[in-house]
Amino acid sequence: MSWATLIPLQRLCALATVSRAGFYRWRHTPPAQDAGIDLRDQIQRIALEWPCYGWRRVTAELRRRGWTVNHKRVRRIMRQAGSPLGAAVLAPQEVRVDHRQQA
Repeated sequence: MSWATLIPLQRLCALATVSRAGFYRWRHTPPAQDAGIDLRDQIQRIALEWPCYGWRRVTAELRRRGWTVNHKRVRRIMRQAGSPLGAAVLAPQEVRVDHRQQA
């Protein structure tokens, strides 16, 4: 990417109210990565491994695996996933009821 322009860098920085040192520091900064990607991945792995786990058990499992994480963050990530992560899937049970009076 070329940073060359017709306007001097000093003038551009003054227009943007940024110091030249700040501009050069920003220019050499690597692009930031989302720090939560690894956590989301780990939550999904736990949810696939243990489909009946809710956010409380997922939080406990993350802590067992060495993560330092707040339960509210786990709950938010699971809620934002939009899928039934942590929703217990229970099979319907057959209920047989005999309503005849026993004498």
